[in-house]
Amino acid sequence: MTDMTAAEFAAELKKHGFRVFGAQITSDDCPGIAWKPTMRSGRMDRAHTLRKVIQKRSEEIARRAAT
Repeated sequence: MTDMTAAEFAAELKKHGFRVFGAQITSDDCPGIAWKPTMRSGRMDRAHTLRKVIQKRSEEIARRAAT
């Protein structure tokens, strides 16, 4: 997947239930957890960041369900 524009990134984050809080990405599904964007050559890699936060949130939800 090629990198996306800032508007596409914001729309995808919102669609998946995320929001940007300062320089971190949060989700109401995982209160108390925030993820930092992935940087590449000094720029945010939006496509990789989106994949990463979706995966990390799923892992955190599963971890919390197991306890």
